[in-house]
Amino acid sequence: MTSTTVSARRRPAGPGPGPALLGFVLLLALLFAGSYALGRLVGPPAPGGARPAGDDMPGMHAAGPVHPGTPGVRR
Repeated sequence: MTSTTVSARRRPAGPGPGPALLGFVLLLALLFAGSYALGRLVGPPAPGGARPAGDDMPGMHAAGPVHPGTPGVRR
């Protein structure tokens, strides 16, 4: 009588990520794309809610509030 062994076929461990990770990344990308599309469709939250770029608040500096007497402050 000859005995045969059943060997499980396994994919050799390669440098690529597994299918579960690829599926998760694809799902994440689809969620971000859907969220972006929905946001573009409905627009800003309120009239004037989205300010144009460069429209800073008065008295604010790129690094925070400008204090009187600080060197280099334009008046």
